[in-house]
Amino acid sequence: MKKIILILLLSNFLLSCATSKDTSQTVATSKNPYANKVAREGNVTVNYSFSEEESVWHENNSKLEAIESVAGFVEASIGQAFKQAFLFDFKNKFAIIANETKAFDVIKEESPVFYIRSKPTETGVARLTVQTERDRRFVWLVNRVGSNQANFHPPEDSIAFKWAKTQIGGLYRLSINEKLSPGEYAIIAPDQNKKAYLVYSFRIEN
Repeated sequence: MKKIILILLLSNFLLSCATSKDTSQTVATSKNPYANKVAREGNVTVNYSFSEEESVWHENNSKLEAIESVAGFVEASIGQAFKQAFLFDFKNKFAIIANETKAFDVIKEESPVFYIRSKPTETGVARLTVQTERDRRFVWLVNRVGSNQANFHPPEDSIAFKWAKTQIGGLYRLSINEKLSPGEYAIIAPDQNKKAYLVYSFRIEN
């Protein structure tokens, strides 16, 4: 009888250890891998004159250069729909697409500084994949079904940045954290009027 009680106690102990291990693993894997991509700095004072007709500027040697925007077309991933239906992978995956393979605006700096009107918490900076055969550039966005928050995919296409409020209402300074290699990039912000995206694309040439 004592042996049976000892065996039951031991089995319950092992079960509780296994359960706590599974819980900790769930917590670890549910952490947002993009959380360290965006950080806020203190407020800053700027002396530039910002045109009401523009929304994104690049700071180039103490002068501003406006970055042109293009409409970001959205295209759903067919493969993701298959995964949802048959593999129970409840994620949405879609591409934000900009026409043409090269941005008009060229930046020579590896870690540029921008000024933007859109809220930094609703704005992303991404590396774009060039698709020459279709004359376009794109980046993937992935989110869980039912969630309003999406992340660039793969993670290396998400560019880290810091942001700060300026003394000018509705304007923010955005500083790229990392050194960008030559290629196509974009600041992507929601277009509230059309419920789509605006793509402020630029090309890094070192």
